[in-house]
Amino acid sequence: MKLCVLFPGIGYTIDKPLLYYSREIVRSDYEIKAIVYHGDAQKAKSQKEHLEQFYQHAYKDVCQQCAAIDFQAYEDILFISKSIGTALAEKYVREHALKVRSVLFTPLAYTFEGENSQAIAFHGTKDPWVDHAQLMALAKSHHVPMTCIEGADHSLNTGDLDTDLMNLKKVMDQVKAFIDEK
Repeated sequence: MKLCVLFPGIGYTIDKPLLYYSREIVRSDYEIKAIVYHGDAQKAKSQKEHLEQFYQHAYKDVCQQCAAIDFQAYEDILFISKSIGTALAEKYVREHALKVRSVLFTPLAYTFEGENSQAIAFHGTKDPWVDHAQLMALAKSHHVPMTCIEGADHSLNTGDLDTDLMNLKKVMDQVKAFIDEK
């Protein structure tokens, strides 16, 4: 049996392109579960405070929902995550010593706070949520291959539809190849 767990971002749901098409890739071979965040961090005074509050609340949701999963029953476990979901997923992997393969879409710096799962990552060079050079150094030091999308933002969009569609196709081809490696 194979399992895929989706970890969305704050505003980037599982129905947006990166997670939607990733889910379509695994649909026929994997049981799919999606994490839902219930935490309330709306009262934060700043963007950084909002992210930290959301992270704390959302990690409780992750732990509660993942506790209902018998990970030992699966021969292949795949975590696909976006933004803050990358940090939540990797923290769960570390704290529960899971053997997981991960697709990390637009990871944050604290995605790399400890040992990472076997992973690939995708990042836009114009992502305002991270320092590009710092993120590249972190990914390299953690042996996580990082594909950079030139001029792309936190959703891997450049603002040019033709470029964005071409980039999405290239990203999904890499995701499929990574998933098919198992």
